[in-house]
Amino acid sequence: PRFIAQAYGSMYNLPAIGVQYLWVDIVVALVIALACTLGSALVVLRVDLRSLPAKLLQPKAPKAGKTLWLERWTGLWRRLSFNHKITLRNLFRYKQRLIMTVLGIAGCMAMMITGFGLKDSIGDISTKQFNDLWHYDAIVTRSGDQTASEKRALKQATNYKGSLTLQSTQVAAKQSGVAEQTVTLSVPQTPKRLSQFVTLRNRQTHKAYTLPKTGAVIDEKLAKLYHVEVGDKLAVKPAGQKTRHVKVAAIAENYINHFIYLSPQAYRKAFHQAPVYNGNLVKLHKTSEKAGNAFADRLLRHKGIQNVTLMAAQRETNFKSLDSMNLVVLIFVISAGALALVVLYNLTNINVSERIRELSTIKVLGFYDHEVTMYIFRENLILTVLGILVGCFLGDWLHAYILQTAETNALMFSPGIHPVSYLYAAVLTLAFSLLVMGIMHVKLKRVNMLDALKSVD
Repeated sequence: PRFIAQAYGSMYNLPAIGVQYLWVDIVVALVIALACTLGSALVVLRVDLRSLPAKLLQPKAPKAGKTLWLERWTGLWRRLSFNHKITLRNLFRYKQRLIMTVLGIAGCMAMMITGFGLKDSIGDISTKQFNDLWHYDAIVTRSGDQTASEKRALKQATNYKGSLTLQSTQVAAKQSGVAEQTVTLSVPQTPKRLSQFVTLRNRQTHKAYTLPKTGAVIDEKLAKLYHVEVGDKLAVKPAGQKTRHVKVAAIAENYINHFIYLSPQAYRKAFHQAPVYNGNLVKLHKTSEKAGNAFADRLLRHKGIQNVTLMAAQRETNFKSLDSMNLVVLIFVISAGALALVVLYNLTNINVSERIRELSTIKVLGFYDHEVTMYIFRENLILTVLGILVGCFLGDWLHAYILQTAETNALMFSPGIHPVSYLYAAVLTLAFSLLVMGIMHVKLKRVNMLDALKSVD
């Protein structure tokens, strides 16, 4: 909890975190853990506990081999070496171990993909919103329509490059059974120039949208919250006015807050009044903090200008807050690494212990130490690769589930995971597998062949 609080403390003003021990939850977790460990032991021992002592003293006969389905593929089977054939036979002979190892590695891989994926999804919010969707550097708001003097003051301001005049007002989206959402209603005076300042596009196909003469373009998160699709109507209520119903013409990509974009013609049809152009989206020549502040200070001297919002400050705040996610990702990776080490080491150790006579026999037959290690490692490597493949699908599901539960009403995470994140997770999982085999190699070198072969006697 302290690490998570430290991570989010850089984004929000949180009170001092006090860790409390909830004994009821601890007891419940302890009971579940004991039930799992003791239950699995009872399931494994159920056959041995019913057997006669004399039978238990006798060595178990090795599992009978079966014809593999791969053997029917004669062209491939003939090309496999003796060692590879033995590896495949052992894999299919011990199916329980195969399933346990694959599921354990898949869980490790899924946790790592989730950790890296969370960083990708949260990091893409700022990158896509401020770089790909918004192309303006400041928002200027006024109390009413733009006057000639206000227009002149804006154009004469230092660092001014260009602007788009628009109406920007707050409305409330309403629907029974859904929490009321505050939405920014934007009506550009010149809709054809909107694409120079805001990109309206489909998130999946990147198809660009233009403002239609009838209907509105709304953000994707708002559409999900109110379960509306293209062609449906959304109820919105401006302050002090009646509730109006706006037809949805398109659903656009957006990650922060809610927006509705209307052309002037569509606004008049929906609200039965002319728009009041009380704002400007502004582009600047220089976007540094000093240049932005100088631009804002000069404009705010004019009586008609109420506020100037600099996007550079918002962008910097968002990017800085993402640094805290590195700690959350680290927690996921460490947890996943610990899981991989425990699963691989325990299963490999059990595998070696159960087959110690077999390994001693091939050692007596002349196998070198590295060949004995590869005898086991080939099996582990195949199971690790299978676990990585299964973990990719499991990680996608876990990542999507966490994003769905963590999203707020006014925020949408980017659902995509970068391909390099899959690569990082796979490389780390393979590294943990190699580490375990390095430990087991040392153990196998120390095996006393004669003692192992005489152990039954």
